Amino acid sequence: MDSNAMNSKKTCQQDPKDQQGEFTDCKTREEFLEMIFAHVAEAILVADLDGRIIDCNPAACAVLGSSREKLLTRPPWDFLTSASREEIVELVRGLQIGAQIAVLCEYRRRTDEQGIMDLRLTRFGGSGGDLLVASCRDLTEHKQLEEPLRCLHEHRLIEEELRR
Repeated sequence: MDSNAMNSKKTCQQDPKDQQGEFTDCKTREEFLEMIFAHVAEAILVADLDGRIIDCNPAACAVLGSSREKLLTRPPWDFLTSASREEIVELVRGLQIGAQIAVLCEYRRRTDEQGIMDLRLTRFGGSGGDLLVASCRDLTEHKQLEEPLRCLHEHRLIEEELRR
């Protein structure tokens, strides 16, 4: 994806009268898809089968606390901490084209903060070879809030049991 398209503030608008799905403010379908990639809320990383990240969206940069330029020089095992390089490579090599997997994994931001993410990985065949698309959502805050709620629920169950 072109970095200028990634930073563009332009929005694409569909003409409600247009039944063909043409977008009047976008010159091409590719430009429209670049706009979606740049503005989707989930972190998206595109990598080759060797783990080389070839593209990422701004949400990926925000989640990992790194610039796009830095992410394009880092393999996923630099920031995914719940699996070794060998485990990640084995998982990727075993993934069939069109197959999707979802895993919870720990990751490390550039600032060394640890987090938890929901990672969904898909392999697809591209004209230049197979690629991987990783769609990630940070669950760190959600998981941190989950523990006190679980404890509160357990305390209530104990209190109810003691009242009987």
